[in-house]
Amino acid sequence: MELFKHIYRIDLDLTGLCNKTCSFCPRTHVSYPNVNEHMSLETIKIVIAEMKSKGFSGWVELAGRGEPVLHNKFTDVVQLLTAEPRTWKVRVTTNGYKIDTHWKKSFAKIDHLILNTYTNQQDFEDRLAKYQYLHGTDRQVEHYFKPDGLTIEEINNLPPIEDNLRPGKFFNYVFNNRAGWFSDESVPTSCWHPMRQIFIDYKGNYQMCCNDWKYQIIIGNIHERGMFDMYENDPKLNRIRWSLLNNQRSDILPCSRCDDAQGGSPNTVKTIAKFKTTNEYKFHVAKIAGGEGAKYRKELQGGDFIPVFEEN
Repeated sequence: MELFKHIYRIDLDLTGLCNKTCSFCPRTHVSYPNVNEHMSLETIKIVIAEMKSKGFSGWVELAGRGEPVLHNKFTDVVQLLTAEPRTWKVRVTTNGYKIDTHWKKSFAKIDHLILNTYTNQQDFEDRLAKYQYLHGTDRQVEHYFKPDGLTIEEINNLPPIEDNLRPGKFFNYVFNNRAGWFSDESVPTSCWHPMRQIFIDYKGNYQMCCNDWKYQIIIGNIHERGMFDMYENDPKLNRIRWSLLNNQRSDILPCSRCDDAQGGSPNTVKTIAKFKTTNEYKFHVAKIAGGEGAKYRKELQGGDFIPVFEEN
């Protein structure tokens, strides 16, 4: 039974370092550590080997909770992930730190670049003009202006913003509370995150969700267990998956304090409803969740959680 076809992206949290502490990010809190640790090339190679074994065709996202270009071997990481033959695509999300250092080298090799500007309108416009297409390619850079100093609420209440990739189209930011970091508010929706995404931190840990900035739920380590095997068969993860697909966020402590509402969008509601009619759901996810996964019920409700990073 293969669930991996539902994976849209694999997030690689390359480093514990960031050069910024933006007001709408958990790093703005003094208790959030800036850790000089980096994902090993061995970890990268394990991910690559697994993706090749499955013919993975989704996205590999270099973003996470740190600034990816601060990885001590960023050039080598990109070289490994973009070496041919490959079936996946590579995307980097960056705040632009030392962008000119990587512009004609690493960034020219990737498939997509998201460039966030956190300073001021003039810097944003200058970058928009200077970095339109990845060097030597027709691949357009995706730009966002998120002014530091604003709260999550203020960011989300900004006027509609024109999409630089689709002129004439507008969007609004929808930042969430990072699973209880900024507030304990939740939303009464299901969630598709554990189906569409794998998040690997710089230590090789498979974490439940990119929004769990307190590192409360770790599924396992890819140096000890197969990444896709954990995604498909881990009883704890399937218990989480079942609870969230059935709109039972209160079963999972971080999720009970998360206001990420993507699971309530019309398209996602349809996707979840369709998936729940499949044998994959009925005889795999639900079976594991109600069997071996049931023993994690108390733990997932928070009885044994000791957050690694906690605001004082």
